[in-house]
Amino acid sequence: MTVLMRALNLSNDFITWTSTTPDYEGAYAPEAIQSDSAIVVADTGGGTIENIGKLGLEYDPVGLWLFNDNLNDSSGNGFTLTGTPGYTTIERDKQIGAIFGTSAWTRPSRDASLAITGALTIEAVICINFNGSGMGICAIGGSGSSEALNVAYFPIIGSGGEMSLYWESGAGIARQVTSTTGVNLIPYGVPSHLVYTRSSDAPAVVNFYVNGVNKFTGSATACTGSTDSTCRLRVGSDNVGASLIDRGTVFTSLKIIAAELTPAQVVAEYNKVLGGKGIVYPVM
Repeated sequence: MTVLMRALNLSNDFITWTSTTPDYEGAYAPEAIQSDSAIVVADTGGGTIENIGKLGLEYDPVGLWLFNDNLNDSSGNGFTLTGTPGYTTIERDKQIGAIFGTSAWTRPSRDASLAITGALTIEAVICINFNGSGMGICAIGGSGSSEALNVAYFPIIGSGGEMSLYWESGAGIARQVTSTTGVNLIPYGVPSHLVYTRSSDAPAVVNFYVNGVNKFTGSATACTGSTDSTCRLRVGSDNVGASLIDRGTVFTSLKIIAAELTPAQVVAEYNKVLGGKGIVYPVM
């Protein structure tokens, strides 16, 4: 078993946890970095600290945000978010994610390719700071009861740790699939790979996954509308900037795909970003 020793590096304002077991070159390389808010333990099998939890371009995402010291979209579609995140730094020039503050990160206008009403996958690698209230990961929709203003998707973490996916059809008719009430699916204070999928069927079939494991399946009437110019993406809230995710939650990656990933694909995504690679422990 690897043992980590703690040593303070005053010049760089972070704490290095160094292995007591030498690597193949005989060096005692750092295997974890502690900042003010987190300890990041790296993969001992060759992974790098800064890449833990970072989703990639697999499955052709329409939006991919890696929160590497900015809110840029890495999908190639240019959907940069606006807002003021904080960062938890593990080295001077490397980030593990963006810390959510007091307001949503948003797109300045509607993006048709993000306003997905059919088959959908939303992936988030986040470390949740939970205070017992329901909170939103991201959403697209306007404010009103016309079909054009419908919410296209709104993945939710419930007050009891349940997972929900909300959308609307017709003239603002609410549709929602929620996992079993009172069953906490999501661990708090450690990074988790959360996946919400929706099929193009009628009714639409929804699946929830946590760290590669399918936790719940349900269905609801298919989504329609969401064509109004005010239906823009918000991250960390619902469609009108409410239901904010808890302040202090760390977003490491967010990925939106206009297709329903299969269970095997979800497992592959989890193995890429977290499975066996590392874990983040918040500093209390």
